[in-house]
Amino acid sequence: MNRRVQALVLRRIPYGDTSLVLHVYSREAGRLGLMAKGVRRHTGGRPAAPADVALQSGHLVELVIVVREGRDLQILREAEVLDDFRGLRGDYARLMSGLAVIEALERTQLPEHADPPLFDAAAAVLRLAAGDCPRPQNLVYWFLLFLLAHSGYGLDLAACGGCGRPWEDFRDRAGGGLDPRDGRAHCPDCRGGREALALSPALWRVLNFLLNRPPERVAAREITRGTRRELGALLAALLRAHLAPGLELRGLAMAEDLETSNNLREQHGRADP
Repeated sequence: MNRRVQALVLRRIPYGDTSLVLHVYSREAGRLGLMAKGVRRHTGGRPAAPADVALQSGHLVELVIVVREGRDLQILREAEVLDDFRGLRGDYARLMSGLAVIEALERTQLPEHADPPLFDAAAAVLRLAAGDCPRPQNLVYWFLLFLLAHSGYGLDLAACGGCGRPWEDFRDRAGGGLDPRDGRAHCPDCRGGREALALSPALWRVLNFLLNRPPERVAAREITRGTRRELGALLAALLRAHLAPGLELRGLAMAEDLETSNNLREQHGRADP
């Protein structure tokens, strides 16, 4: 049976001389393994085949696949690019932020488990990151929080999970924490001896901002390097606890390191005579 799906290409692995094994995340069927036969026919300086060009990691594509029950790899029949997110390749921080989204999908999603809202959110974040946004890393933070909430592990930061006081009552006090088991925050008075992940006042403010804004709004917010480190560590801990043991988002870490290097170079350049 032939089936037409929209998909994000997660990974491509050469197979033999001319074929590819593909891992994709589709809107209609979730994560799939595909065999793309004979698409790598460009040799001797000849241009790449159209299907090979389409099937690059991170591309949004429309595919026609031959579905057979019980197969680990379905057969790819046709491929067409819908969006190559070209803007990601013009800036290293954008490219690595896009990679972090792709990594998260590949590591957290079960085979053949369709989730159209998650697919749409990932495509929207990649499209925004490829556009004219000042801080694409923020979009990755937003997406990971969306991924956790959509998987049943959302955060509840509006009030203390112990005493019920609203966050505004203790927003500037250090010592708060987040219970990773249920995603509930606890004020400094109620955290006590709980095995909670630390929440500094700055991190609490940033998390509330990310949780209560659409992705179009979050890319303009400046987050200090120290708070981004806290945020990255917190999200990694939650993802490892609930969805993907051992997960490390290399793309996001590399994008942040590059941004720091660029900022230092800019400051040095301004200080030079």
